[in-house]
Amino acid sequence: MALKTAVISSIGLVESSFHGNINAANISFDEEGNVALGEPLGKEKIRYTADQIEYVAPEVFWNDERSEQADVYSLGMLMYTWANAGCLPFLYPDATATDRAEALRRRMSGESFEKTTVSGKLNKIIKKAAAFKAADRYATIAQLQEAFAAFAAEVEANSAAMGEKLAAVKAKKQQEANMMANILAAAEAATATTDPNAPKVTKKERKKAEPVKTEEKKKLSL
Repeated sequence: MALKTAVISSIGLVESSFHGNINAANISFDEEGNVALGEPLGKEKIRYTADQIEYVAPEVFWNDERSEQADVYSLGMLMYTWANAGCLPFLYPDATATDRAEALRRRMSGESFEKTTVSGKLNKIIKKAAAFKAADRYATIAQLQEAFAAFAAEVEANSAAMGEKLAAVKAKKQQEANMMANILAAAEAATATTDPNAPKVTKKERKKAEPVKTEEKKKLSL
C-alpha cells in the first residue's frame, strides 16, 4: 500500500499536463525506496514499445489525443496490475505474445474487464481511473491521488481498530488463563494441608460409630 501511494504521489508531481510514458518499465526506485518516473513521451507521434502500448489510453492509441486523463488511465492500469498479481486485464502470468496482443485489442475496443480480488472500494477507484472513455475517468491525477489517499487512510484506520480488538481478545484470554492458574494453585494448596499421616477410618468403623436407632413398638389394635 505504501509503495502504491509513493508511486502515485511521485507521478502527481509531474508539471506537464500529459506525461504519456507511465508504465511499469518506466518506474524506478533507489536504495532508499524513493520513486522516480522516467522520461515523458516525446511530442511527436512515436512507435510504441511493448511496455508503453499496454498502458496507453484508448484515445492515445487510436487518435493520439493527449491529456492528463490519458495519464489517469495509465495509472489505473498500473493499479489494476498491482492488484491482479502483476497481470493486466485479460492476461495471465507469462502470457504469450499472441495473447498479449489479443488482450490489448480487447481493452482498446472497450471490452469490460473483470474486477480484481481486492476490496470493493479500491476496485471502484481502479474502474473509474481506467474507464474506456476519458470523460468517465478522474479529471486529474490530483483527484485520483485524493481518492486513493482516502482509501489508504481508511485501510490504516481499520487495521488499527482490528489490532486493538485482537489485543483486547488476547488480554482477556490471558486474564482467564491467569484466573484458572490461580484456582488450580489454590486447590493444590488446600490439598497439601491435609495430614497424610492421619489414620484412615474404615467403612465398618464408621458404621459402628453411628448412633443405634430404636424402633418404636407397634401398638396392637384391639
